Amino acid sequence: MKGSAMEFRQSRLDDIDDINAVFADGRASLRALGIDQWQNSYPTPEIVRGDIEQGHGFVAVDEDGSIVGIASALFIGEKIYDDLDGPGWLTDSLSHEPRYCTIHRVAVSARATGKGVGRFMVESIEALARENGSESVRVDTHRGNAPMRNLLLKCGYTECGVVHVLHVAETTTERIAYEKLIEHNAADEAAGN
Repeated sequence: MKGSAMEFRQSRLDDIDDINAVFADGRASLRALGIDQWQNSYPTPEIVRGDIEQGHGFVAVDEDGSIVGIASALFIGEKIYDDLDGPGWLTDSLSHEPRYCTIHRVAVSARATGKGVGRFMVESIEALARENGSESVRVDTHRGNAPMRNLLLKCGYTECGVVHVLHVAETTTERIAYEKLIEHNAADEAAGN
């Protein structure tokens, strides 16, 4: 898929079966890494539907029209990000007045692993953040999720500390938090972004 045409678009209700299949692949990948993340049916069907209905859900579609990746991009504050343990965020934005975009629930289909889909989705969300006028993009992931952590570093993210997720039924609630500043050009600023 590297070098081929992919589309990044908002997810729709008729995508749910394909989205659930990609999440199943993501769960299997995490299980193979020995990570307890997502092993308790997370994200639930309600979360998937909510992401779609609230406009947070996005999919990467390959040239054949198949959904090969999924991610959520939220432009609302993330309360757990107010309590970061570690060096600190690159920006001082808090959840009650967020100036950041948050990436959640990233997964790539098994057949598309290693083909640049994750990077494509992260860069597409960065473009959305730029259009939205966000100062930065934040994301957190399980300490053992080496593929995601490596992707974030390759995409220019800075490790900022640790947050603790409270809504998961997993042994490990600690997540490594990352942030990347979004550059805006003169045209963005003239447009108010």
